[in-house]
Amino acid sequence: MKKSLLFLFTILTIGLADAQIVGIVGPAADGWPDSNNQTDIMLTNNGDGTHTISGLTLTTGPAKFRENQVWDVSYGGLTFPTGSLTDNNIPVEAGVYDIEVNLNDDTYTFTDVSTFTEIELIGSSVIGSELQLSTIDGINYELSVTEFQNGDLVFQEVGTSNTFGAASFPSGVANSGGVNIPVSGGFYEVSFNFDTGDYNFNIPNVGLVGPGISEWPSPNNPPPDVFMESNDGNIYTLNFQIIEDGEVKFRQNQNWNTNWGSSDFPSGTLEVDGPNNIPAIGGIYDITFVRSALTFDFQERASARAQIIHNSSDPSAEVVDVYLNGDLLLDDFAFRTATPFIDAPANTPITIDIAPGTSADVSESLFTVSPTLAADETYIVVASGVLDPTLFDDSVNAIAFSLEVFEGAREAAAGNTDLLVYHGSPDAPAVDVVNQDGGGILVDDISYPQFQGYLELATLDYLLDVELADNSSVVASYLAPLQTLGLSDLAITVLASGFLNPTNNQNGAEFGLWVALPSGGDLVELPLQTLSNESFNSFDFTYYPNPVNDILSISTASTVDNIKVYNMLGQMVVETAPKVSNPQVDMNELQSGVYLVTLEVEGSLQTFRVIKQ
Repeated sequence: MKKSLLFLFTILTIGLADAQIVGIVGPAADGWPDSNNQTDIMLTNNGDGTHTISGLTLTTGPAKFRENQVWDVSYGGLTFPTGSLTDNNIPVEAGVYDIEVNLNDDTYTFTDVSTFTEIELIGSSVIGSELQLSTIDGINYELSVTEFQNGDLVFQEVGTSNTFGAASFPSGVANSGGVNIPVSGGFYEVSFNFDTGDYNFNIPNVGLVGPGISEWPSPNNPPPDVFMESNDGNIYTLNFQIIEDGEVKFRQNQNWNTNWGSSDFPSGTLEVDGPNNIPAIGGIYDITFVRSALTFDFQERASARAQIIHNSSDPSAEVVDVYLNGDLLLDDFAFRTATPFIDAPANTPITIDIAPGTSADVSESLFTVSPTLAADETYIVVASGVLDPTLFDDSVNAIAFSLEVFEGAREAAAGNTDLLVYHGSPDAPAVDVVNQDGGGILVDDISYPQFQGYLELATLDYLLDVELADNSSVVASYLAPLQTLGLSDLAITVLASGFLNPTNNQNGAEFGLWVALPSGGDLVELPLQTLSNESFNSFDFTYYPNPVNDILSISTASTVDNIKVYNMLGQMVVETAPKVSNPQVDMNELQSGVYLVTLEVEGSLQTFRVIKQ
C-alpha cells in the first residue's frame, strides 16, 4: 500500500510540474501584460525544474518571468546576464539569447548566441573591466546607463585589435584606428552605429511625476514629467519648483523601466523600482537627486503668494499661455479668469512670459517682465492693456500691454468683505465709485491702470454708481450683492474691465465691473442697474412663490420687457423677453439654490432674490 501511495504521489508531482508554464514579460520582450493583452513569451518546461527558450531577441529594458500568464507567482533579478531570482525587474541588455530559468536553485541565465560582431569599450575612462555593448541587428549597438570616469576610450571589436575612435565628446563619428575619445566622468547611455561610426554618450533624462508636481502618466495622457538638469548624469537639480501637497516619484527617460521612490520627505534614501511614492508637502523647493548615492533633497526656498488675473480686453489676447522661468505655468489662460493664490519664488528675479494660447514653448513670448517678489508677501497681478496700441483708441490712456502688481494683497477678511478696486478699462477716464445708499464716495479719482483699496465693507448688498471723477455724470450703476453672494470673510478684487466704446477698439469686450474671488476661476459679473427709486420701486411689483419649485409669477402694472436670472457665480442662466405685464419665469430646470432675478421695465431695472427648491 505504501509503495502504491508513493507511486501515485510521484505521478501527481510530475503531472503538476508538466502543467507549470513560465513566460517572460516586460519592455525587453513584448511589453508588460494587461487584461487585454497577454504578452508572455513562453519558455519550454523541461520537466526537471528548468524552463528554457532558444534564440530569443530582446531589447534593452526590464523583464520578469511569471507562471501561467498571471502575477500570482513571478520571478525577477537584480543582475544581468545571470543571477538569483528575486522580486526585482531584470535589467536586460539588447541581444539574442538562449534563456534558462532553473527553479531548483532559483537562478536564471541569459546566454548570448548572436552571430553579430561584438563591440566593447576599453580605455582609462572605463571603470573595471571592458564594457560590452548589445545589439539586435549587428549595426546599432547600445549600452544602458553606465558610470565612466575622466579619461579616454575607444570602441573595439571583441577578440581583435580593431578599434574605432575620434577626438570629440559626447558625440562624433568614430574612425577605424582613430584617436581615443576624451571622456568627462559621469553616467551615460552609449550608442554606436557600426556602419557609419556615429556615436553618442547621452546623459539620461530624470524627471519628477505625480500629483505633487504634475500628474501620473496614463495611456491617454502624454508623459507629464518635469525634467531636472544634470551635467554628468549623476547629480540632477530642479530649482524654484512649485510643489503641491501630493505624491511624486523620480523616473528615467519618461518611462517606468527605471524609477526611484521613498517614504521620506523632504530628504532621504531612494529605493530603485520600489512601491513607495515620496509624500511631498506643498511649497517652493530646490530639488536635488543623486544617482550614485541614491539620495534626494527638497530644500525649501523663500516664497511669496500671488493671484494672477487676466483682464486684457485685447481680442487677440483672449487666451494666452503664461510661463514662469521658461516653464509653462498657465495653459490657455482665458480673459476674465483668475488663478487661486499660488506660491512663487521670492528674493530672486523671476521671469514671467506671456505667449499666445497656441504656443509650443517660451520662445514664442509676446511680453516679458522680470520682477523680484518679497518673501512672505502677497500680491495681485493683473494682465491689462493691449498688444498693439496702434489698433486701439489710446487717446485717453497709455494702453500698452502690462502686468500691474499690487503688493499687500489679502486672501481673507475678518467679519466683513475686504474689497480691492482696480481700474482696468483702457479707454475709460478717471472715475469715482459712489454708494447710492448714502455711503458717499468709496473710491475717489481712480485712473487706468491704478489700484485702490482695501475697502473694509460690511457684508451687505450695495448699489454702486460709477461716476466721472468730477461727479458731473454717472457712467453706469451696478448691484454689488456681497451678502447675497455669501462673501463674508472674503477678500475680493473688483475690476473695471472692457471698453466703454468697443467699436473703436477691435470690437473688444464691453465695459463692466467684474469680481475675482480668492479661489480663482471665472470672474463674476456685477449686474448692471439703471433703476431709480422714483421710476420703479419695490411697491410697483410683487413676486411669488418664494421659495419656488418651478414657476415664478411676477405681478406688475407695467409691461416687463426683459427678465434675467443669475446664479450665485454671476452667470446668467435664464433670459426671457415677455413684453407683457404679470409674466412668469420657468425655473423648473434650475438646480436648487439662491438666484438673482433682474426685471427691465421701461428702461429701468429692479433685482430681487429668490430661492429655488
